[in-house]
Amino acid sequence: QESRTCMKGYMKKNRNRRHVLGVLFLLMLLLIPLQTGAESSPLYVWNGRPFVVPESSPESYSFLVVGHAYGAPSSVPGFPAATLLGNIARINNEGAAFLVLLGDSIEHLDPLTIDRFKEAFSDQIAVPIFSVIGNHEGSEPEFYQQQFGPSFFQFQYGNDLFVFLDSEKDKGRIVGPQLDFLKREIEKLYDRKGPKRLFLFSHRLLWAVHNPDLREIIPHVNGPIFHLPEMSNVEQDILPLLLKAEPENEIVWISGDVGLPYSFPLFYHKWKDRNIYFLATGLGNTPRDAMLKITVPSQGDITFTPRSLTGQELGPIEHYGMDFWKAYFRKDRHYFRQLLMLSLDLLFRLGAVISFAIAAAL
Repeated sequence: QESRTCMKGYMKKNRNRRHVLGVLFLLMLLLIPLQTGAESSPLYVWNGRPFVVPESSPESYSFLVVGHAYGAPSSVPGFPAATLLGNIARINNEGAAFLVLLGDSIEHLDPLTIDRFKEAFSDQIAVPIFSVIGNHEGSEPEFYQQQFGPSFFQFQYGNDLFVFLDSEKDKGRIVGPQLDFLKREIEKLYDRKGPKRLFLFSHRLLWAVHNPDLREIIPHVNGPIFHLPEMSNVEQDILPLLLKAEPENEIVWISGDVGLPYSFPLFYHKWKDRNIYFLATGLGNTPRDAMLKITVPSQGDITFTPRSLTGQELGPIEHYGMDFWKAYFRKDRHYFRQLLMLSLDLLFRLGAVISFAIAAAL
């Protein structure tokens, strides 16, 4: 009887030990991807490339930014802009740590189009790809998250914080859980031991909707109807938080709903006497197509370098501010150009419909 009691006690103690070891093992599995310096591929890395988080702030690094990657509606269905596909080797040879896409990368969110995008572009890119959701992907938010992970998220790279926003939720307003999330990330800047730089990414140019210095660009973005006054609360809820950061903190907000033939692919604005920058970049399958290379030094200012995808000569990014946009979109030039481009786009669409009809008949 005594030996059976001892045996039961031993077995019970052994089971408890196994349970404790099992819990510890699960905790180790959860914590390994979060270790600095560890290679992991979070769900939100579009192409599954290992994402290496540096153990400390690197001396200098760079990353690339591309907006509206599917190009124009007249592009070949399912494939990104031809100007982008023609620069895959160049993207891989830029020495960038990663690539950021600014939404509207995939014209139609269906399995066939996603497969085409992966085969033609994202699977060919050697560095991790991160992206925000655009209105084209936002038509199926649940399917998007199944394919690409959460629609808003963050990561820290060295001493810099990267925040990706969902400007398609709640009709463009950053509210509810997403606003709570953004507030927590911005507040990290208030800690002197916290991140020194903040990079924000969104598809829509939410920062321009109510800003009296910037809202003149809204009629000339790709989708003005997605930038109505009721579709942004940046001035009310977000900008005051950004302005609480220390003046030496650099804050960069980049958006991607520009670049179609009736728009322009580059915009730059520096906020008054603060280190706050608003930029936009996007593709439209035009001779002006460009991406941005952003270089982040350990000391000194961030640099933004436009990289033409067609060989066209480009000026420094500072050249493409409000004065440039006002001159470029003078009424006597803009409306004729917009009418011409829309007419050409209509002809392309009509030709595509006729081609599909003929193919179906055969």
